[in-house]
Amino acid sequence: MDGRSERRLSHGLVASEVGHEAVAHMNSRGPIGEYLFSELAGWLDRQPDLVATAVAPDTWVIWDEVVVAYVLGMASGEEVPRPTLNQDLSFSHDDTVRKITWLTDIDADRVWSDFTAKIDAVRRLP
Repeated sequence: MDGRSERRLSHGLVASEVGHEAVAHMNSRGPIGEYLFSELAGWLDRQPDLVATAVAPDTWVIWDEVVVAYVLGMASGEEVPRPTLNQDLSFSHDDTVRKITWLTDIDADRVWSDFTAKIDAVRRLP
């Protein structure tokens, strides 16, 4: 994957950046794409403080799509002790036997391709 389509966050996740990429993929998908992008852009505009604490400027992670990508085999991870989410959105790594799958890689190009193909298929329906 190239640096344009992914960003390694300080707590170890790799996630698809949206910003300019979402514009390129969604705005050419007719009313459905325009609607989806406007929903994301509107939420980002209404939550600037949250966005600023979580990711780099002009980017946002579509967390739900990262999970979908994992289920569809377009992301990978490793089993790690379950971290605790702190009030400041950082993680603490306490000693625990509880495990989670920590997503470490996502094939962003494949995710966008799959997502836009599904939108295009819906647009072709009568």
